[in-house]
Amino acid sequence: IVQLRGGDDMKDLRGIIKLSYVIGQTLIQGVMYQLYFLLYALRGVIILGVFPSLAAVFQSLYNQIRHGDELKREAFQEYYKGYFKIANQLGYTFLAILGFLWFDLRVSGTFIHSTVLHFILLVFFVFALGTSLYVFPALCRYELTYKQYLQRTVILFLSNLVGTLAMLVGVFVGTFVVTIFPILLFVATIPIYVLPIIWFGIQGMEKAERKVEEK
Repeated sequence: IVQLRGGDDMKDLRGIIKLSYVIGQTLIQGVMYQLYFLLYALRGVIILGVFPSLAAVFQSLYNQIRHGDELKREAFQEYYKGYFKIANQLGYTFLAILGFLWFDLRVSGTFIHSTVLHFILLVFFVFALGTSLYVFPALCRYELTYKQYLQRTVILFLSNLVGTLAMLVGVFVGTFVVTIFPILLFVATIPIYVLPIIWFGIQGMEKAERKVEEK
């Protein structure tokens, strides 16, 4: 009986060691994603670097999820350079749209006080926000023009509303985790938020593709 219990303890110990190893590796990966994002964002003096760097994070995570590829700086740099122009174009397009709608919502709520107008602006804002979630997942999967990317993000949003909600829930959970463990804010904020978006984005894109194939 003593030996049996001892064997169980050893199994538990191995389980704990394995879990600790997995957690440790995950944290290291998160730190590396965060570090690469910051380094390459700074390379573009933030203004021109943040969106290409974010696109490189999405592509690296996409390849890791889909193909099991390891995160490598050479590949990250290649994605950064390859997405530099289109990522900035799309990123600032949606940033401008969301900023404009947010400003209009504040003006409407503070000065105009029109329920109908406020509701319409809110619908447009939610639509733009939901569509923007698919920008970088679409970049990872498709090679399109600027206009085609805009069209594809709208299609993905409208065809995958449940997935979009799952993305937002994932972002909310990520915010909750960061709030509980503030240290993650400095070491793994980017991958925590990117992971649910790319994960459910992949599901949404595959779902849309299956619908097209069935027609």
